[in-house]
Amino acid sequence: MLSRCHATLREVDRALADFEFTRAATALHGFVWHDLADQYVELAKDALNGRRDGVDPAEFRSVLARVLHRTLRMLHPFVPHVTEELWHVVAPTEGLLALAAWPGADEGDDDPVAEREMETVREAIRLLRNLRSEEKVPLGSTPRAWVNPSDPAIGELLMREAGTIVRAVRLASFERAGDGAGTDVARRVAPSGDYQLELPT
Repeated sequence: MLSRCHATLREVDRALADFEFTRAATALHGFVWHDLADQYVELAKDALNGRRDGVDPAEFRSVLARVLHRTLRMLHPFVPHVTEELWHVVAPTEGLLALAAWPGADEGDDDPVAEREMETVREAIRLLRNLRSEEKVPLGSTPRAWVNPSDPAIGELLMREAGTIVRAVRLASFERAGDGAGTDVARRVAPSGDYQLELPT
């Protein structure tokens, strides 16, 4: 998430330098809505409650705080009243956000591998949600779902993030195909071709 936040900061910096305010706002909207709210908050629920193996809740909380600090500073020129209110909750001892420095770039936060993995998980969640909708799965039901990876590394990643996927898509379980998958399933192949998702019909 720090890497995505840093990439967004670079894009916003470039857009503002070119006086392309709409481009800057669009980049921020995409980051806040899709990366931070749609995915990272789901990860946070598990991590902060100690339900993610190998993740230290205190370290995760520290990363989340850094991301929120940077994000509020980037958003402030666009929605100053909202961000000022939120700032006093997130950083109550740091004075006015209007007087805070613009966030600086930190090359140490760049992690292209983590960004690609995050995008893969987000893509799987999006595809499964679309599949639920297309198959008219009732909102209250929690079906099982399966993944059939052609790339073993992708399979390992999606299994590692199965808990996040289950909660984001409202599933009973998310497993590798073959672990109880039947023949009456709807299938969706990822655009990358690295895996196929299955949902019972």
